[in-house]
Amino acid sequence: MPPACLPWAAFRIFRLNVSRPYVVRLLDEGRIPSHRVGTHRRVLFRDVVAYREEHRRARASALDRMSALDQELGLT
Repeated sequence: MPPACLPWAAFRIFRLNVSRPYVVRLLDEGRIPSHRVGTHRRVLFRDVVAYREEHRRARASALDRMSALDQELGLT
């Protein structure tokens, strides 16, 4: 894959299952760096990979906290 690509293509490749409006919001908020070429945005492949890994770590951490809370409350 080229170092810069359309954000939608990069997200489809990694099967992140997020909507276009969500991708636009991530880019607007600067959570994933991007640059414009004319009216189109480009993202670096490595930035999409970094976002994916950050998202996975955050999700795993949240699940660990929920599991610990379940055990603490005796729900499991």
